[in-house]
Amino acid sequence: MMIQRSGVLILALGISLAPKDATAQQPSLKEQLLGTWKLAAVADVYENGRKVDDWGKSVGGAASFDANGRFTYMIIGGNLPDRTNSPRVSSRMVVAYYGRYTVDEAKKTVTYVADRSTNPGFDGGSRTVTVTLSGDDMTQRSQPLQTPRGMLIPETVFKRAK
Repeated sequence: MMIQRSGVLILALGISLAPKDATAQQPSLKEQLLGTWKLAAVADVYENGRKVDDWGKSVGGAASFDANGRFTYMIIGGNLPDRTNSPRVSSRMVVAYYGRYTVDEAKKTVTYVADRSTNPGFDGGSRTVTVTLSGDDMTQRSQPLQTPRGMLIPETVFKRAK
């Protein structure tokens, strides 16, 4: 009887000390997204690899994700000529929206659905981005867009806010 109990104890100890699957220890993409991220860089990447930043040197922005699937996202560029002197009219290039997000863990994508945006055409619309996370860095690449300048992929790089 003692040998049988010892065998069960050794088996249980062996299972508890066995190496864990690396993916079981890795937080999910959604868990890694949670919190606030500060914009580090933004660019339009063309088919030939050329990167163009139309936002200017003083671009700033942030993205925030909560555990309930809500987000805010904004990019604010450099100063433009201010023709109105009104605090309600932007004198900077700006894209901002908020709403809901979902994560596809297998595809490593985030789909944003905007409740409201600075561009009324985005209200209620969805946008899917591929997300790459490395420590405190996050890169998002949108689906390709055809523009008058050619096919491009919008790319944003964020650093986790501390």
